[in-house]
Amino acid sequence: MKRDMDLCRAILLRSQEKTDAKPSRDTVFEGYDPEIVGYNIYLLSQAGLLDDGNQSLTNANSYRHWMIGNLTWEGNEFIDAAAKENIWERTKTYVSSKGLEMTFDIAKEALAIVTTKMLTGE
Repeated sequence: MKRDMDLCRAILLRSQEKTDAKPSRDTVFEGYDPEIVGYNIYLLSQAGLLDDGNQSLTNANSYRHWMIGNLTWEGNEFIDAAAKENIWERTKTYVSSKGLEMTFDIAKEALAIVTTKMLTGE
């Protein structure tokens, strides 16, 4: 399975929109297989962007049972920077123009660069 940064961003946005601290079972994302969604939730938990303390993997052979946990400090920092669609799209374009793959570390750096350019009017 492969990490999908657009899906990861969508998962983080969904977590940010939650109205309580309970893990969300609302893990349906149009166009994505539940197994891929669960895998990306798992990766976000591993990366420290989502709290996995309340995650539930009921089937050891499947990721489809993972629920969306709460954002961690790092998750909040990332999604605050990446929440606006125009900034996210400019960041993806910037990274692609450099011939790079979008990793979390590269995304964080590129988000800072794109935001700085927007602030300075470049």
